[in-house]
Amino acid sequence: MRVTGGKLRYAPGETLKWRTTGATATAENAIVLDPGKKFQEMLGFGAAFTDASCYMFNQLPAPARDDLFHELFHPSEMGLSVCRTCIGSSDYSTEVFSYDEGEPDLEMKRFSIAHDQAYVLPMLRLARKVNPDMFLFSSPWSPPGWMKVGGSMLGGSIRKPYFGPYAQYFVKFLQAYAAAGVPVQAVTVQNEVDTDQDGRMPACLFGQEYEIGFVRDHLGPALQQNGIATKIWVLDHNYNLWGRAAAELETPGVRKYTNAIAWHGYVGEPDKVDTTVLTQILGRELIPVLAPVAAAANGGTFNVNADTFAGAIAGALKAKRLLLLTDVPGVLDKSKSLIKELSVDDARRLIADGTISGGMIPKVETCIEALDHGVEGVVILDGKVPHAVLLELFTELGSGTLIHQ
Repeated sequence: MRVTGGKLRYAPGETLKWRTTGATATAENAIVLDPGKKFQEMLGFGAAFTDASCYMFNQLPAPARDDLFHELFHPSEMGLSVCRTCIGSSDYSTEVFSYDEGEPDLEMKRFSIAHDQAYVLPMLRLARKVNPDMFLFSSPWSPPGWMKVGGSMLGGSIRKPYFGPYAQYFVKFLQAYAAAGVPVQAVTVQNEVDTDQDGRMPACLFGQEYEIGFVRDHLGPALQQNGIATKIWVLDHNYNLWGRAAAELETPGVRKYTNAIAWHGYVGEPDKVDTTVLTQILGRELIPVLAPVAAAANGGTFNVNADTFAGAIAGALKAKRLLLLTDVPGVLDKSKSLIKELSVDDARRLIADGTISGGMIPKVETCIEALDHGVEGVVILDGKVPHAVLLELFTELGSGTLIHQ
């Protein structure tokens, strides 16, 4: 097992020990597996083979790279088995490039994956050698510039007359990668369909009707006609676009070629909280229920960590008390005993020495941030305890860990 938390970065941890529970009670932090209960099937877990990451992997001495790939991909180790590759350049690339640069090339006569031959494909082949069952899916950050309004891979949008050539671009990519020993199991139409990143990096706006038409009338038929079994995943963007994704899959003809959605769980951080509406609601003695979604400056929306969201609101309201419910008694010391009260300095010291670790770190950091913005006290308490909130608010007993300045 590897541990990342506090000052630890991918450090060896104590080996997990599995045992049969029987009728006995399980430890508080135990992971219980019940083979009799089945839920959603998981394809796997993984990471992205960007141009930049492959470039850096290629710089490692072969023995060090072999050890790293064994730890990352071998089924006996971390076993990463679902990984993403880029079709052309992304925001993590050594340069901006596509596989067909220059003047319009409708027949893809100039298409070439020569750029990837140097270090991208070798790294993918090595990873597949370590884990032969690795599932790869690939995404473009942008079509070639000549297919787009403005003629650049940086921002902008694709031009509809180039849908046919762009479908052939995907076909050529998949065929070339397969011939190079790296078959790809799925593709998405466009990374982050709903933003052009203000032209600061390879990106492309790909509207709902455009994606529908491209998949239904061009990409799907092109893959089918060429005998390519690679799956097509749509959207490839944030959860808040669920309505668009559902509408695409419900459009006649689309489900013939795709039945899957690629989601991004992007998380933003609050920069400013407008308390006007919230103050009005509270003034009417109503209890607001808030969803942790924030608006970006460019009009987009981001999911926000619920604790961070609550801390920002409490700070903006200068709340007397913020309660954060979790599934443990509160902050625990190294002997796993509850710490009833902490100052901000105490909390920072416990983070530094590793007493506060893992998922408790961002929760405590949220507490500190809220206190710095005017909240008088923050309590981390166990939501599983009956009446925990009432005990904290209306009795002297309290519950959990109180953090204050």
